[in-house]
Amino acid sequence: MSSVFTPELVSTAAALWSEGLTASQIAKRLGVSRNGVIGVASRNRQLFPGRGEGAAEKEQKDLAEVELLWAAGRTQVEIAEVMGRSASSIHKIIKSWPDRFPKRSKKEVLGDYAVQVQDTASIPPPRRKPKPSAFSPIAGLTPMLLWEAPANACRWPVSTSDNPEKAVCLHVCGDRAAHGPYCSHHARLSTGPGTAPERNADRLLLVLGSA
Repeated sequence: MSSVFTPELVSTAAALWSEGLTASQIAKRLGVSRNGVIGVASRNRQLFPGRGEGAAEKEQKDLAEVELLWAAGRTQVEIAEVMGRSASSIHKIIKSWPDRFPKRSKKEVLGDYAVQVQDTASIPPPRRKPKPSAFSPIAGLTPMLLWEAPANACRWPVSTSDNPEKAVCLHVCGDRAAHGPYCSHHARLSTGPGTAPERNADRLLLVLGSA
């Protein structure tokens, strides 16, 4: 990149710098990259005097801090939180200097957590059993026999037995179906074992709980 900046171009950039233009503005004016302008400014401090904590010094300071946190295994979101910056601004810094931010494996980013998830992959996730009360009638509603329930009735099985979970349910809720075959109440109880990340979390909690 330094070969692009002839002495004349460096002088022009320095003049624009003295007028208060930022590195991005100078780069756009000269048709070069922002990083190139920052590099020239860093190598020619006599022509590009500092502006306190703004401009090139601050950019280089931020770059060094991001690089240090990246090397420590922090994610872009964590780096943004530490530095009090937005995640998008950190992402922009990393993308602008790819040679200083080598790609990392998921294990390097997640550390011990990735190992724990990998070690628990063979453990079946715990079954999320509905509570026995889930099969009891809703207070104030009279259950219907399955074959007598109209088409728009909730099909959730219910029982008046003392042990509804093990009883043969011949009745259904009977409330008006709102989400597929179930009413709003029973639709919430009909969800499955969760997404893959949720099942991994369940497995990890099992391991941590037995440690």
